[in-house]
Amino acid sequence: MKRPLLERIFDIRRKTVCDVCMNEIPEPDGFLLTTRQVVSAPAYWDYVLSHQLSYIEDLPNSDSARGVLIEKQANQSNPWIVCGKCAQMLGVDLRETGEYAKQWWKSGKRFAPPGSGPVPLSAVRAYRVSEQIDFSGTPRPSQVHVYGRGFFPSDEQVRQAIDIGLVEPHREILTHDLFCGIPIQVDLKPADTREIFIGSIERVKNQHPKDFVLDSMWSEPETLNDMVVLAIWEGAAAEVAKQLFAKHP
Repeated sequence: MKRPLLERIFDIRRKTVCDVCMNEIPEPDGFLLTTRQVVSAPAYWDYVLSHQLSYIEDLPNSDSARGVLIEKQANQSNPWIVCGKCAQMLGVDLRETGEYAKQWWKSGKRFAPPGSGPVPLSAVRAYRVSEQIDFSGTPRPSQVHVYGRGFFPSDEQVRQAIDIGLVEPHREILTHDLFCGIPIQVDLKPADTREIFIGSIERVKNQHPKDFVLDSMWSEPETLNDMVVLAIWEGAAAEVAKQLFAKHP
């Protein structure tokens, strides 16, 4: 079917930009993806964290900033329109997603492919995971919270709280690598006493009644700053984690 004369003369076509690399995409080109297809691909995070969002690595609390970004992207409700280069990078079915893109253009950008919408943080794969982790038998927690009593923990303090406070006491089950790429939410809990601090943590745990929550308090030797780490397993992973920790309390 020929395009209208004015379009052929002046190339008047609707255009958009790739949601990954920002390159221009003319109608009816492109590939339409769901949020799950994007955030579950380590290649996506490799790209954005080394291009548009490379500044995050230079921030004082880069782990926290990265966790906020990951949560924001996982909450995207609209489908993603991407160029051919990015579609190949993400490893999606080019034929299917290309057809979805055509429907998206025809619908005035209202069409959404099956499975569209926000996804839980457990669907995010921000780093490439080794086979050793995949087949270790220990499921990866979907999210991790680190709270400081009256202060905002630094990246180094977060790493120490996870390694020393959480992993070391459970060496039979946990390794540091299991936490690679998991969104880490860092915050402070204002509290005059340790008892009040612990009480505020209990309220956080109560927000996950169906999940398995492993908590650990750690005090930094030099400063005696109190920190709490909460690792959260959701869904089927929660049941597996419960059984593992019941065998290795």
